[in-house]
Amino acid sequence: MKREDLREVNLLLSKAFTQARIHQGYREGRVPLCRKEFLELYFAANSSGCFVIEKNHRLISFCFTRLWGTVSWLGPLSVDPSEEGQGYGKKIVLAAVESLKTSGAKTIGLELAANSARNLAFYTKLGFEPRGLVIDVIKKVSGERQPLKLAEFNKIMYSEISPQKRTPLLEDARKFWRQIEPGLDYTRELELVENFEFGDACFIMKCDRIVGFILAHTQTYSQEEKRRFIKINALQMSSEMTKETLDVFIEVIENWAFSEKLSAIYLRVSSQQNNVFSHLLSRQFKVLHNDLRMTLRGYGQETDLTSINFSKWE
Repeated sequence: MKREDLREVNLLLSKAFTQARIHQGYREGRVPLCRKEFLELYFAANSSGCFVIEKNHRLISFCFTRLWGTVSWLGPLSVDPSEEGQGYGKKIVLAAVESLKTSGAKTIGLELAANSARNLAFYTKLGFEPRGLVIDVIKKVSGERQPLKLAEFNKIMYSEISPQKRTPLLEDARKFWRQIEPGLDYTRELELVENFEFGDACFIMKCDRIVGFILAHTQTYSQEEKRRFIKINALQMSSEMTKETLDVFIEVIENWAFSEKLSAIYLRVSSQQNNVFSHLLSRQFKVLHNDLRMTLRGYGQETDLTSINFSKWE
């Protein structure tokens, strides 16, 4: 993929995802065009691992990939509905997978609509295996800033850290991420949200030690989307943290949303941690949507289930 392909990619994404939603029975199936900046961010994340297929000088398929250290995933990806069934989907997925392997990926995964039997069969034939549901939950935030019960905790916003202090903090952050999931590294994501002005990140500290991390997008993805959500792309808490500590994290996110004039939180949680999911529901979070997470055979996700490790693979 080249940067100049993004206009055609955007048109195909809207066309293919609209068709897919209609097949899945959505009441409102139309998927609007993405913001130009959003696709540019996705392309910049791992440009050498993004691919297109052209036929008769027309773009008929595309695939983006993301690489967080050695943790990687595919998406979004599409094939023109008029060209389905001719092997283009398989071809582009295999190209993306081979690129990620060459880049040193140890985890290779993707997410798809949990009710899409056709896509489930397609990816299973390519060697992907189901790993459980990821569930999107949302919560309205208060109309006023809430007093933080941080007690022994401190929070540090990445955008407020001076360049001189970022280097040692990032060294500690990489150690923290690797404790949560081997090979995990969000350094590039921090660069992207800052360079594209799409959001920010927050480190939760205890006695000058990182015990939590939150990465969020605060801008819209589509041209028609209203700016409403703070979208949590990653939330990690070390194993020593409790449900009460998670409440502190929620308060941090609510105040963050308030400062950005956003009215709701959008968070993706893993069904592997039902106790945390139940706790969020008790805190007025509502279920919005769910997807199925799959990983390539031999490239599964290793995560410490005693800690919290929520992330969006899309």
